[in-house]
Amino acid sequence: MEPVWNSPEASKTGGAGAGLRIHPLTLRFADPEVEDRFYREQLRQWLPIVRLSLGLAALLYAIFGILDYVVAGPHLATVWSARFLFVVPILTGVTLFTWSSYFYRYSQAALSLAMATAGIGILVMVGVMDMPAADRYYAGLIMVVSYSATLIRLRHSYAAVVSVCLVGGYEVVALFINPLPVLSLANNSFFLLMSVGVGIFSAYVIELLVRQKFVHTESLRHAHALETALKREAEAASHAKSEFLASMSHELRTPLNAIIGFSEILKTEILGPIGLERYRDYAQDIHGSGLHLLGIINDILDLAKAEANALELSEETFELDQLLEEALRMLRQDATKAGLRLALQTPETPLELYADRRYLRQILLNMLSNAVKFTERSGEILLSAGLNASGDCVIRCVDSGIGIAQEDLEQVLKPFVQVGSTYTREKGGTGLGLPLVKKLAELHGGTLVLESQLGAGTTISVGLPAWRVVRQRQDTAMRSAV
Repeated sequence: MEPVWNSPEASKTGGAGAGLRIHPLTLRFADPEVEDRFYREQLRQWLPIVRLSLGLAALLYAIFGILDYVVAGPHLATVWSARFLFVVPILTGVTLFTWSSYFYRYSQAALSLAMATAGIGILVMVGVMDMPAADRYYAGLIMVVSYSATLIRLRHSYAAVVSVCLVGGYEVVALFINPLPVLSLANNSFFLLMSVGVGIFSAYVIELLVRQKFVHTESLRHAHALETALKREAEAASHAKSEFLASMSHELRTPLNAIIGFSEILKTEILGPIGLERYRDYAQDIHGSGLHLLGIINDILDLAKAEANALELSEETFELDQLLEEALRMLRQDATKAGLRLALQTPETPLELYADRRYLRQILLNMLSNAVKFTERSGEILLSAGLNASGDCVIRCVDSGIGIAQEDLEQVLKPFVQVGSTYTREKGGTGLGLPLVKKLAELHGGTLVLESQLGAGTTISVGLPAWRVVRQRQDTAMRSAV
C-alpha cells in the first residue's frame, strides 16, 4: 500500500474523505476522479496567470536578444537562430495553445515543453559563446527554473524532472562541449543547483498548500451537502407527521365524541336511573377522561396543522375585555379547587381586536391552564392586557408559581417537552400548551415572550401587531382627518 497523508478534514468526511488523501511524494489524490476535478478547477483558476506568464516569457526571451547583439560577436547568427527561430516561436505557440480545447489534456506536457525549450536555448548559447560570455549565460537557466516552478503552474514532479535534465545538460556542455574554468564551473554549478533545489521545493510547497485548501473546501462542501440532506429529510419527516396528524382529525374525534356523548347520557341518567351509584361514578370518570383526551387530541391536531401550515384564521372584530372575562370564567373553577386567586386587569379604554376569536381564546386558556397547573396553593394569577409604546396589543399572564430555569426557557416552547422536577411530572400534561400558544400567536403575526425564574413565577406575554387593534386604528384615522 502506498503511503498517504490524512488531513483532519478528510478524516471527518468518512467515505468522501478517503478520496481526498494526498500522497506525500506525488501529491496526487487517492481518488482519480477527485484528482481530475481538482486539476480542472485549478487550471481554470490559474489559466489567466499561466497565459500571462508564458506571454511574458516569450517577450523577455526576445528582449534579451539585445544582449546577444552586444556579446555574441561572430556567433550572433547561431544565437539568434536558437532564440528567435526555436525558443520564442515555441513559447508563443504554447501560449496560443492555452486557448485550445485540448490544453487541459496536454497542459503539463505543453508547459514542460515550454520550460525545456527555454532551457535548451540557454544551453545552446553557452555551448557556442566565447569566454567570458559563455560563463555568464548560465544565469538564464536560474531564471528558467525559478520562473517555471512558480509562475506557469507546472506540477512539482514535472518541474523537478525538467530542472534536473537541464542541470545535467549544463554540466555536459560546460565540461565537454565548451569547457569552462574549474572555478567558474564549480561556482555556476553551485548556484544552479541551489536555484533548482529552491525551485523544486517552492513548487512542492505551493502545490501542497493549494491541494490542502482544495481538501478543506471539499470537506466543507461535503458537510454542507450532508447537512442539507439531513435537514431536508427531517423537514420531510416532520411535514409527513404533521400532515398525518392533521388528516386524522375526523378519525380520532368521531369515536371520542361518541364516548363523551354516551357517558354524558349515563352520567345524567337522561333515559332513566342507572341503579347502582358506582355505575354513575364510572360514567362520570368516563366522561371526564373522554373530555381530557379530547382536549389533548385537539391540541395535538391544532399544533400539527400549525406546523403543516394548514391552520386558517377566521378573523372578526370583537371586544378583548369580553374574551378575557370569558377565559377567566372557564378556568375559575379549576383555580378555586387549586386554592388560587385569579385577577384581571384590563385597559381603561376597551380594546377591539381583529383576529380569530376561537384561536385567541385558546391562547388565553392555555396560558391560564399552564399558570394554574404550576402555581402552588394560595398563589395568585394575574391576566392583563394593554398597548405598548409601539401600539401593539400585549396580553400577559403572570403567576407566582414554581418558575422555570433560564436554561430551560427555550426547551418548554418545543412540543412534548417538559422540564423541571418531580412536581412538574406529577402535574402531568403533554407539553403542548405553550408551543401551541406560540404557533397561534405567530399565525396572527404576533410573538410570544417567556420570562421566568425558579421559585419566583412565570410571565407569559403574547404580543399582537398594532394593525390588529381596531380601536387604535380608528383613533389614528380620526387624528389624521383632524
